[in-house]
Amino acid sequence: MGAHASRMEKVAAQAEGETLSYRVSYQGLLSAFLPVEIARATLHLHPGTEAVNDEHLRRASLAVSTEAFASIDALYSLRFNYDSWFDPGLAYTTLVNMRKQTSSSREELLWFNRSQKIVRRFTKEGRHSDPGAPALPGFLRQIDRLDSTDGFREKGAFKLTKTYVLDRLAMLYALRFRPLESGETIELAVSNGKDLLGYSIAVEAREKQVLNGRPIAALRLRFTPRFAAGGDRGYAVSVWLSDDERRLPIRFHSASLGGIIELYLEQVSGAPG
Repeated sequence: MGAHASRMEKVAAQAEGETLSYRVSYQGLLSAFLPVEIARATLHLHPGTEAVNDEHLRRASLAVSTEAFASIDALYSLRFNYDSWFDPGLAYTTLVNMRKQTSSSREELLWFNRSQKIVRRFTKEGRHSDPGAPALPGFLRQIDRLDSTDGFREKGAFKLTKTYVLDRLAMLYALRFRPLESGETIELAVSNGKDLLGYSIAVEAREKQVLNGRPIAALRLRFTPRFAAGGDRGYAVSVWLSDDERRLPIRFHSASLGGIIELYLEQVSGAPG
């Protein structure tokens, strides 16, 4: 475990400051089954570490916005931000902060309490503070990234299956920075603070993808979630990672009754090439 974590930490450090920019497309009933660009997304691995609850952790951020598409934004305006603080060796997550702004706003905090093997979940609806809400754990109020820690209510605690558990964003980085072989299946403990137990990740095949108009070798992975109630609920996602040392997520594909959502990598910046 120690040697593996040390290697993961060293490899992940090479991607410090990396920003990946994606175009997001939808294809389904609402678009007459034609692919339509609906949003932009960015993934960013912040340089260095940040202090959280007496630990020095890496932070990764995901942002999704429809702002660049006026017609889409008028129908459904979305601003979504997701921050994950995780072990530099990519063994566990400590904190997640999610913020979603549509016609209403919602914010959620997940604290992965390893000593008690639970995820504590706190939520805040709207912009106004709730003076009657119980106080958050003290260390959460010390995180500069959080705009405000007022008004949160604890919504419950979910029992973890293992001591070392990741969130979904940290899981992606953990897969990127470990050796992968076509045909293998990897089981990871992952929590969303509710009923998600983990993911089964199948490295299905080597395929060609296109990045900046040029073909690139890639590995196709299929992420299948496991829930406490059983079944994947149709939430499986295919991800193509570049078949090189950087393991860049080139493409994401998710299909459901509502249609197909795909993300295509358009730009890589901030990290050494």
